[in-house]
Amino acid sequence: QVGKREITDLTGTLLKHPSGSLIVLKDLSAGAHGGKVTGRAEFRLTDPLEYGLSLTVAGADLDALFNAGVTDPKKRADVKGALDGTLQLKGTVGKSATRQAVGVLRISRGKLYKLPILLGFLHVMYLSVPGDSAFTDGFISYHLRDDVLMFREIHLTGSALSIVGSGSMDMKTEKLRLNFLTGPPGKMPRLDQIADEFLTGLAREIVEIRVTGTLSKPQTRTVSLRGFDEAIRRLLSPPPPEP
Repeated sequence: QVGKREITDLTGTLLKHPSGSLIVLKDLSAGAHGGKVTGRAEFRLTDPLEYGLSLTVAGADLDALFNAGVTDPKKRADVKGALDGTLQLKGTVGKSATRQAVGVLRISRGKLYKLPILLGFLHVMYLSVPGDSAFTDGFISYHLRDDVLMFREIHLTGSALSIVGSGSMDMKTEKLRLNFLTGPPGKMPRLDQIADEFLTGLAREIVEIRVTGTLSKPQTRTVSLRGFDEAIRRLLSPPPPEP
């Protein structure tokens, strides 16, 4: 188990030189909540311990992953779908300033009111996003340095709404600073495809939404969209969390 999440049928190769401090676990493969985890891990036996992980997750069931160990029906997360992605994490135990992570996640066949984020070896958190209807497909790209989690791109689409956004979160205080553009289902492009000319044709249907507050108590407000150029700049260069 990793926390409350189960790893099954774990296989791999362990390497360590007799006089060295580095332990390498390569060719890792394991089952994880209906899906599969593969990758590599390294640990340096220093004081404190240094670690590095490089993992790929394929076909994990979001319901099982999120609700692992949750026995109270009232505390179960209402989330369904399949999770695929890659993530890398390194750092030193007990020193958050050394912590770095990069992740790309894709969700399909989903029912999402909150967006899952995989920060480490099956360490899951989830983020509230705008909209009252469920999203069926999602993409998220992020990186973590020290205690600042930067969302490079958040792209979601569902039967009633599609959104694209970016932003940041302070991992210590859980303060959020996110910007989104929302539009008709299937109409909002990915960030690498976004352009002023494209959005102009949807001007009457696009709304800009900002999310502040904290992870547990997000505050969402709609703001006036004064110009696409400025809105696009905010998405492409998201600011760090507020102190």
